[in-house]
Amino acid sequence: MLKKENYFAFGAPNFTDMEIAAGTRVIRSGWVGMEQETIFFEKELSELFGLNLL
Repeated sequence: MLKKENYFAFGAPNFTDMEIAAGTRVIRSGWVGMEQETIFFEKELSELFGLNLL
């Protein structure tokens, strides 16, 4: 069996408290699909890439 010290954790997550709080808000809202947080995220993402998706 592999032990933690025997392998390299490739792609280990590194979430900030702010990111964890955002994810928690979505989960607790009961809407993990299309809801206000999702719309806000898509708007920010489209602005970041200069796209007009919404």
